Amino acid sequence: MPLRLRKYYIVANFKKSEFFEKNVFTFNLGIFSIILFVVFSCKPTYKIETQDYASNYQTYKKTINPEYVLFNINPDTTILFSKVAVNDLLKIKPEGKTTFYVAYKLKVEIFNDSPTNSTLIDSLSYTYNDSISNKENLFSTIYLKVKAPGNFNVKLTIKDLYKDNSSTKIMELHKINGESRNDFLITDLNGFPLFKNNLAENEHFKIKCRDLSLTQLYVRYYNREFQIAQLPFVNVKEKPFDFNPDSSFFVKVNNGISDIITLKKEGIYHFQSNPKINDGITVFRFHKDFPCITTPEQMIYPLRYLTSKNEYNKIIIQQDKKMAIDEFWLNTAGNKIRGRELIKKFYNRVQDANIYFTSYMEGWKTDRGLIYIIYGNPNIVYRNAYSETWIYGEEFNNMSISFVFNKRENPFTDNDFVLTRSPVFKDSWYNAVDVWRR
Repeated sequence: MPLRLRKYYIVANFKKSEFFEKNVFTFNLGIFSIILFVVFSCKPTYKIETQDYASNYQTYKKTINPEYVLFNINPDTTILFSKVAVNDLLKIKPEGKTTFYVAYKLKVEIFNDSPTNSTLIDSLSYTYNDSISNKENLFSTIYLKVKAPGNFNVKLTIKDLYKDNSSTKIMELHKINGESRNDFLITDLNGFPLFKNNLAENEHFKIKCRDLSLTQLYVRYYNREFQIAQLPFVNVKEKPFDFNPDSSFFVKVNNGISDIITLKKEGIYHFQSNPKINDGITVFRFHKDFPCITTPEQMIYPLRYLTSKNEYNKIIIQQDKKMAIDEFWLNTAGNKIRGRELIKKFYNRVQDANIYFTSYMEGWKTDRGLIYIIYGNPNIVYRNAYSETWIYGEEFNNMSISFVFNKRENPFTDNDFVLTRSPVFKDSWYNAVDVWRR
């Protein structure tokens, strides 16, 4: 059954006739579309709210996990693509109907990009309510009128209308030079958005370019090993990233569509229309089966967070990696039953860290991955466009501990957050590790 894409045109601060005169880009997928016209409301004094995002990282809760992509089709128009898994929503069968229905509401808020005065520019909401017969995912497109130049933050809140379940995500939208990551779109061979930039071996894709006059894309390839996160109480000066590529090549482009691309080696692939600047769109290829942990070698590396340097070195040099891992967990747990429980708990967190926190390196290696693996799900998460604050325990309780992660500008990703380290975390860290090791 072909994919079904719902299409929504959203018009802000424009006369309707002006919008319709534009040559709006669409995907020719041969799929059914529904058009809805909504006008933004303007509230220039409104700012990004501080709300609790902890549920976004709590895998044990049944939450909605939509996927979004923002793509600039011209200086004034951006497409928001969304993908919602049917199984994330409550399904009901209305009286007199033979099929199940789902319903959700998506609220879109666009803020100017300012750390000191992030005010609301425009907002909208729309409701989906339809049959889900033979559908696994629900796709939609929303055309946003956001004029360049400028950088913006897009806050997306989705709510299941049949039960109390929602999730919120903040995304960056870059509209400065026409050469940012939002000016490119990673698609499958049919031109449909892939909703990801971590691709597997032999996974074929294309890149859609906003600039239809491009004839080629310059690709920087990096094959780098990145150091895992340092302990939260250890301040280590990081070396600046060397943007000189390990190698480079070109990909042909015709009428805004690249040739078919396959990533032959693991590493970072940075696609650019202008190699003189750092902007572009990045595609990553990590280890096989990523984000899952499937081999003994992959299981050993995260143990560095639980072990001393000497312990880790003894494990890493063992020829039989599986036996070394089994011995570590058996010695740590004291018996096989608890050992199996700890293994499941630890490596589930490693995998979750890969899903939530991957940036230019695997999520478990990042600062947020470090804290998440050892401490678990934070009780409270406050987030704005520039930082996240994780609270373990009750808010305003002196016994609670808080970690602040600041967003770092990175041409490869908008998911790079750095922990504000402090000596006050030392006792808490070793206590948390002791809980694993006792």
